[in-house]
Amino acid sequence: MGVRGTGTAELKLSDCRAGDDDVVGRVNGGWEVLITTLNVGRTAVAGVAVGVARGAYEEAMSWARNRELFGRKLVEFQNIQFKLAEMLAAIETARTLTYYSAYLYDAKSPHFILMTHVAKLQSARIAVDVTRRAVQIEGGFGYSKESKAEMFYSDAKILEIGEGTNEVMKYIIYKLIEKSQ
Repeated sequence: MGVRGTGTAELKLSDCRAGDDDVVGRVNGGWEVLITTLNVGRTAVAGVAVGVARGAYEEAMSWARNRELFGRKLVEFQNIQFKLAEMLAAIETARTLTYYSAYLYDAKSPHFILMTHVAKLQSARIAVDVTRRAVQIEGGFGYSKESKAEMFYSDAKILEIGEGTNEVMKYIIYKLIEKSQ
């Protein structure tokens, strides 16, 4: 559906032998390596979401400034102005959450685990919403394969799935809330 350039593929290993030098982390410590990698990856996915949303916003802004409708630029309509303002506000919210999560990681804060899940959940949602609005602003062209907004919209959906679905993020966030009380 999206992110066509990633080269995602299935990988199967059978009858594979690994020596001591091939072990990542400690023996029988694979789960810890996996979870650490996923947690850092969630903040990275949040960063991708910010970039995807920003790209779609810029495309929508350019379209609205150049497209004429009923003898006026699309951007002159208050409804479009409000949509663009909401899109930018949402992007800045996602950016702030993502930067905060990265800061907590760098600071080795125990709050990083919660915030990486929050940043990933919210930024992915925002990316989908902003890209959907960009497609809507572009109208029929936004739905076509020639539109960058369509590409951003298709790419945004995986951000609600990869590194843990939105539902998994909510489950973990709740478990962390319960654990802290």
